[in-house]
Amino acid sequence: MINEVHTSCNDCIFAIRKNNKEKTQTGCKIGKLDSYKAAGTEIIEAYDDFGKEFFVINNRVCIGKRTKEWGKEYSPDEWEEIVKKQSKIRYQILVILDEKHSLEELNKTLKSIENQDNIPTIVTVVNSSYAIKTETMIENMNAYDKLNWRVQAIVMSDQTLRQKIDLVIDATYSQRFAIYATFTAGHIVPQEFSSELQSALQERMIQFAVALPSSGTEGMMVSSVLHKKHGGNAFFIPLEEKIKEFEENGEDYIMKSEFVCPCLKQ
Repeated sequence: MINEVHTSCNDCIFAIRKNNKEKTQTGCKIGKLDSYKAAGTEIIEAYDDFGKEFFVINNRVCIGKRTKEWGKEYSPDEWEEIVKKQSKIRYQILVILDEKHSLEELNKTLKSIENQDNIPTIVTVVNSSYAIKTETMIENMNAYDKLNWRVQAIVMSDQTLRQKIDLVIDATYSQRFAIYATFTAGHIVPQEFSSELQSALQERMIQFAVALPSSGTEGMMVSSVLHKKHGGNAFFIPLEEKIKEFEENGEDYIMKSEFVCPCLKQ
């Protein structure tokens, strides 16, 4: 049965047919059908009123689908590369800085973020340090002209890390990012991080709600959509516990960070 959420290949310019008059689809020029199949997604054979046969990717929105109207805007030789550029994951990184961290440690982390293949949509420094003045912090951050950065000061001593994360996501949700990840100042984000995240979501077709590190917060990754849907960690309930309780098969969407991005293995 075709779910309300699905993708039809019928009018996609990447659908492979033996020739222009061939009514039966045999594959996908950019390999999305194979990727979805490998991830266990249901692929349904369907046909229209004219006997044209095509595939339907059930329960998923295909990130590669493009129509003929879209194709007219570009040269066919450019289609695949343009789709790759348009499909880059939008994500936010939160860098946690508190009393025990220095600007030097913060800069180590920021430089590693700046070296990512796919630079984050936004980087928020969560400043919980009384020792670093606002003027000093801004002067320091101005050196990172590749980054779309912001600093959010949260110095209330009774705020837990999860509460701080909620405040940041509330303040930045309009930026439209699919995933947010957390690291602490001084931690070097592996250079492979963004490319592995891209591969996980668009080639391995992994769907996760929360990806948790073995310990600490280095590389915790969260779906921003599900964060908003469940109110983050409000009422002192970790988001992953809400997902387990309220999402169908919720436990299946709670994973280890290293499964999503092997470079995060501790």
